[in-house]
Amino acid sequence: MPEVLKCPKCDANADVTKDGKWAHCASCNNIFQPSESPDMQGEGKKEEEK
Repeated sequence: MPEVLKCPKCDANADVTKDGKWAHCASCNNIFQPSESPDMQGEGKKEEEK
């Protein structure tokens, strides 16, 4: 899992927590789950297809 993702709210870089369950955007202060980020979309689908 990448350590930096794009925020789904403002598209700025967001840092992921060490456990990978949450991400925080320093720009807009949004806290979100990495699965909500456009960078992570589709990765779960690839695992299901295998």
